[in-house]
This record gives sequence, structure tokens and C-alpha cells, in this order.
Amino acid sequence: MIQACKRNHIPTSAITVEVTESISKMDQKQLTALMERIRNAGFSLSLDDFGSQFSNLSILSVMDFDELKFDRSLVMTLEENEKSQVVMAHSVQMCRDLKHTHSLAEGIETEGQLKLLQNYQCDYGQGYYFSKPLPPQEFETLLAHGLSFQPK
Repeated sequence: MIQACKRNHIPTSAITVEVTESISKMDQKQLTALMERIRNAGFSLSLDDFGSQFSNLSILSVMDFDELKFDRSLVMTLEENEKSQVVMAHSVQMCRDLKHTHSLAEGIETEGQLKLLQNYQCDYGQGYYFSKPLPPQEFETLLAHGLSFQPK
């Protein structure tokens, strides 16, 4: 990874390494050493798909992540499911309490979902509400004109 960054003149600080909760199955010493090497190289660490199944909260007590990416399955039912609202609100608060851990909600598709997440003070969001995946040429055109995604 480091060599690819050097070869392409990309600072490691511009790259976020995403891992899933399945890494918690690794030996804790090996996992700690691996994450320390990644962080010491300058990369950011993100825990992806958080909440997609039965989340292992203990990983958050032993590992430092720059970001938690909440799985779209938590976002999908936000508008109609009070339990989902409680879980999401407290999860976003947990990120703030962990200090230096940003929250990102995946799969935002409606204005209602976005408003709830804004109320919970979720740091970032992504999903079809903002844009569907774009072909490279369209994305490059947006970049050339000052990338700005506005909700549909």
C-alpha cells in the first residue's frame, strides 16, 4: 500500500483503510500490531458496515478507529422504526464520546433519513439521496467543475 502511494504521489494521509467487524476474530496482539503499523504509516482507519449483523462492541474498547461507517441496514428503517432511531442516535453519540471517531451513515435514500441523521449530529452521509454511482467520465466532469453533490 505504501509503495502504491509513493508510486502515484498520493500521501498516505489521503487514504482510509476500511476494515469490517470480522477483524475482531483475529488474535488481539496480531490485530493491534497490524493496526498500529497501518496508523504509523499515516493511513486512517475506518470500521465498515458497523451494525450489519450482530456488532461486536468490544472491538471499540480495544481499537481506535478514525471513523465508524454505519451499515445501510440501520439507516433503511430509521423513519418508521423507533428502535432503529434509538440505536442510531446512541451509536452516533458513542462516536462523539470516543473522541476522534467520526460517524458516517451509509445508504441514505430519503430526506427523512437525512433529517434524522442530522438531528443525531451524524458527521457524514452517503447514499442515493445524494447521487447514484457515476461513470468515471461524469465524475471527472464534476471534479473539473468543483465537485458538489446536492441532494436530488
